[in-house]
Amino acid sequence: MTHHYIRRAILFVLVGLSLSSCHFSGGNNQLVVLQHADSLMANHPDSALLLLESIDNTDTLLQADRAYYALLLTQAKDKNYIKHTTDSVMYKVVDYYDSGNNDVLRMKAHYYLARVYQDMDSVSASVGEFLIALQLAEGVKDSDFICLSAANLGHFLKEHDLPDEADSYYQRAEEVALSKKDSLYWAFILINRASIAIQKGKDYYEEAEQKLLKAFEYSESNNNMSVKRAATNSLLFLYSNMERYDDAIQLGREYIYTQPDSIKKIDAYLILGDAFYHLNQNDSANFYLKKSLLSPNYHTKYWAYNLLSNMAAEKGLLLQSLQWKDSCLVYDNLASTLSYPVKTIKSLERMISQRYLIQYKSLAKWQWFAISFIVTILLLSLIYFVYKRQKYRKRLMQLDEERSSMKELFNNKLAEIQRLHELIGQCEGDKAKIYVLDRQLKTVYAERDNLLDKLIHALPVFKSLTLMIERNKDEKGSKERIDIKLWGKIISELDDVTNNFTIRLSDQFPMLKKDDIHFCCLLKMGFKYSDIACLCGRTINMMYKRRDLVIERTELDASSSLETFIKAY
Repeated sequence: MTHHYIRRAILFVLVGLSLSSCHFSGGNNQLVVLQHADSLMANHPDSALLLLESIDNTDTLLQADRAYYALLLTQAKDKNYIKHTTDSVMYKVVDYYDSGNNDVLRMKAHYYLARVYQDMDSVSASVGEFLIALQLAEGVKDSDFICLSAANLGHFLKEHDLPDEADSYYQRAEEVALSKKDSLYWAFILINRASIAIQKGKDYYEEAEQKLLKAFEYSESNNNMSVKRAATNSLLFLYSNMERYDDAIQLGREYIYTQPDSIKKIDAYLILGDAFYHLNQNDSANFYLKKSLLSPNYHTKYWAYNLLSNMAAEKGLLLQSLQWKDSCLVYDNLASTLSYPVKTIKSLERMISQRYLIQYKSLAKWQWFAISFIVTILLLSLIYFVYKRQKYRKRLMQLDEERSSMKELFNNKLAEIQRLHELIGQCEGDKAKIYVLDRQLKTVYAERDNLLDKLIHALPVFKSLTLMIERNKDEKGSKERIDIKLWGKIISELDDVTNNFTIRLSDQFPMLKKDDIHFCCLLKMGFKYSDIACLCGRTINMMYKRRDLVIERTELDASSSLETFIKAY
């Protein structure tokens, strides 16, 4: 404590001397203060931040000193783990250094602008700046910033399911870490590369294990608990995937004992529960799986409920199994709603190499042309939109007329079916007449079904769902899901042409839940299971499980087809 106060006192003296010399000696000493703060940055970033925040009247600094001050202040905040909330300052700093010829400061400016964007969750902008920083770092041969930029790019690409591209950047970071003999950084890069290998599948599991064991060996020899915990956590996941359950249990118990963070322990609880389940040790599995339900992570909850449901089903506890399964479906649905940025990092890299590396001032002379072009495009788009809107309204009126006509024909077919049933009932054993009427009835049934298909396909909501499927299947498009408002339209429009399909279904089968009714609506409209999965943001396997739940709750025969039943209902 005494040492801390002495250090602080010395720092205040240094700050005071620096500022007073700046006051009495003029502007040159302002640069000396900034350079002193820069020298403190590597080993004493808290002292550098204190020194920088002690400088008054920064508006009076020269433009070069202002840019240097802003860059150092951002760097000091970053090293002190203070979250960045705005890019307004660093954007100007980058603009200033891009117009000069100091590539070292330019590199740092782009790197810390990338860190600012990273804190602001702006993925594309952050990746773009890291790419520039990496290229500049390679140019000035700055090994520290090569490592930092490459590792950050590897992290982004890994998180966005581009494992090969991520691994290439991590490899570059690993090469530099080895060349500068930075064993700690090298160990963490090995763990990240191992995670990528696990992500790529079973053919890469052996490679992943080798990397993790190397990192583990480093942690043991250097008594580094942070590396050991990170390596152990990845090994746990790997051994679970490799079905080495005994190894997973041994490591998991070790990890729980040494991990002080209760939240981080929860993933180990899930892996232990899974391992005990596969080893038929259900009491232990039940204990750890229930502990893993405390996780804030929806994916963890989903797998825990899924395993608990399977265990209950194997014990014959069907009601308990269904309750767990419902919880499982809830968290699977919640997990699917977590949106992530579109996976366009690879194309972004090409765009950055062509556009971002150009000096910003070279684009300025095209500024007015670009604005004029955009305004012209917007005006033409508005005119085109108005034209299309009018055309669309006319088409809607035409469709409404056609739909009314089809609905009238459909009701006539229903009346004809009822009349034919009455005639068959009056035949009293006249087989020839019954045969003729039965053939007519089948023909009318077919015509009715054909009309119903046309009516459903003419519904505005059906066309909306079809377009949504097409957009979702386009990898470049954002994923859309059916929301509460759209479900209301689906039920309303479908009931209008199917004699209140959902009301009849709910009344006859009260065990069906809201999600079951929604699923049946999409089946009634003729969508395939893959299309339903696409609309609901789920997997096809989950749709088959939903089908099985509906069959169970409606008590249909095992030999019956749910699709046939729903179509005829």
